[in-house]
Amino acid sequence: MEVDLITKLKSIREEFAIVINPGHVHNEPGAVAPDKSLQEWMWNRQCADVLEELLKGRGYKVFGARATDKSNSLTHPVKVANDLCYKYGKMNVLFISLHCDAVPGTGWQKATGWSIWTTKGETESDKLATCIFNGAQKVQSGRVMRKDMSDGDVDKEANFYVLRNTLCPAVLIENGFINDPNDCEWLKTETSKVLAAKSIVEGLEEYIATKARLR
Repeated sequence: MEVDLITKLKSIREEFAIVINPGHVHNEPGAVAPDKSLQEWMWNRQCADVLEELLKGRGYKVFGARATDKSNSLTHPVKVANDLCYKYGKMNVLFISLHCDAVPGTGWQKATGWSIWTTKGETESDKLATCIFNGAQKVQSGRVMRKDMSDGDVDKEANFYVLRNTLCPAVLIENGFINDPNDCEWLKTETSKVLAAKSIVEGLEEYIATKARLR
């Protein structure tokens, strides 16, 4: 990587505020393994801890958006992100919500893979999602990367509350199926949190590098 770009990257990292939202809280219904061996909210929190540490080590400003009660588990993260948008500018804030997926139904189901979601339509979030998808594909080599190419890019789309109400680029990541036995066993490892976090860091660095090259 050229010296000038490295210098620009270091500078531009300091301009961005990264909001990390581990989805769900301990008293809120969320994905749970059929044998109760893993709860989604706990995995999300542990992965967020790893991700925050990695991002701070790269020089990013990192803000946790961790709700403590199910009554504000959606509104609190949005408020954190939007308050930062007013402070730093909405294009200098990036919102990342961490989740585990689940197939409807009781008992173990058959499904696997990683996916990333944005709101419907073409926005800056799509560019961020593509970069993080690229990071996941690189870091989590061999895992299934679920995507929807119907609109020409890899992200899946839905108007989830935390995505449609944030002012900044925002993505929601499903890191594996908690009620698939193989994905669940993988999610229970420390490796899963580290690789999930490194995937996001890799993607953010690609996204930031794109911004730096435009300067």
